[in-house]
Amino acid sequence: MKKAIAARLAFVLFSLSSCPAAAAESYSAGLARIQHPKIRRAEERVGKASELGDYETACSEARTVVMLTRWNLDGLEQIMPSIDWMDHLQDWRAIEKVTCALSQ
Repeated sequence: MKKAIAARLAFVLFSLSSCPAAAAESYSAGLARIQHPKIRRAEERVGKASELGDYETACSEARTVVMLTRWNLDGLEQIMPSIDWMDHLQDWRAIEKVTCALSQ
């Protein structure tokens, strides 16, 4: 009986040790998956507010894009490595500067 249990335990332990580890997503990547749609919506609102001449809202939304991109940079780079997020951030900083200047 003990040999059967020991053999079964050895088999289970071997099975567990030979299984490939599940690809665990980092906390940053998981958070970025939640935040990315918010970033995209804020980007869209900048365009819409600018078209309507509401530069105060455009400024606020551009600041949101910059802030969320900065806070989630590591995760965004993990989930969408084909995008140069530093360039994206710099572009939005320039948009923020212009829209906020127009809101004054």
